[in-house]
Amino acid sequence: MEHSKDYLVSFGRGHDFRISSNANINNESYSNFGYTYQLPEGISLNSEQAKSYLAGSYQFKIIEIEVYKVVFTPVITSAK
Repeated sequence: MEHSKDYLVSFGRGHDFRISSNANINNESYSNFGYTYQLPEGISLNSEQAKSYLAGSYQFKIIEIEVYKVVFTPVITSAK
């Protein structure tokens, strides 16, 4: 995950998924999975299918974002 003054956030070493600044008013966000995040079998890196896999097209406008937090709580069991 990376943040920059030029965009809001990017995920993946090859910028598999980038959310642009002001993503709700422009079409500059994009996805191109396959660098860090594995594509389904039969879809190749940099193919049109890889670029449109997330949102139906390479670049897109984001209307709504939901953010989740994953919390790991270890389970401690006693040894018998």
